[in-house]
Amino acid sequence: MKNIIFPELNEYSEELLPISNSPRLEASFKGISSLFTRLNLPVNSNSLFESEPKNYSLAIKKLEDRIADFIEDYVKEPTDYKLIVIFHHIQFWGGKTGRNIYVKGGGFNTNFNLDTYKKIIEKSIHLTQDKLCDDIKAVTDCFLNIPQLGVSFGTKHLRFWSINANKNKIELPVLDRILTIRLLYKCNPTWNDYYHYVIQMQEEDKKRNITVTKLERALYNKFN
Repeated sequence: MKNIIFPELNEYSEELLPISNSPRLEASFKGISSLFTRLNLPVNSNSLFESEPKNYSLAIKKLEDRIADFIEDYVKEPTDYKLIVIFHHIQFWGGKTGRNIYVKGGGFNTNFNLDTYKKIIEKSIHLTQDKLCDDIKAVTDCFLNIPQLGVSFGTKHLRFWSINANKNKIELPVLDRILTIRLLYKCNPTWNDYYHYVIQMQEEDKKRNITVTKLERALYNKFN
């Protein structure tokens, strides 16, 4: 993969920037909320709003905090049910393009593999910088055993588990279609791109003296 040319970014913060409100964010949130309601999945989208008009940026921030709390609780006392709830919440956070695992190939119960997801979580928690290439390869190989969960949404799960549970403070970024088009000049991300993307994001965050997660959010907001 060629070296990424990162754009100028004017917006940084000591705290993680919220995802910018946009018509795209609203449509994505409404789409996944409608699907989860229809399938009776355990995400209460109404609890993410305090008042009208609905602030989707604030709702996403609340959802991120909720997922972080769930992960902290799971690490302390893991159960299969908690893990599945976390999975659904991360899919919800990713928006309506995460619907494939629920509506294609036989639906969630056919596509989802709990044992494989546990392996992904365990590997994400114990990633080390000196073995990062091998660790990421092992993690991404696992995702091939969960149909209808591609790179865009697989890396969303890696994002949450790494920033909230990795024992070595390694943060893995999302590589979705928007970032792939704007940074890699490709239409869709592949797992073969991911390790090199992570390394270049790590190098860039050191230059800018911010975290990988904050860099990714600033890039996403610029392109979204």
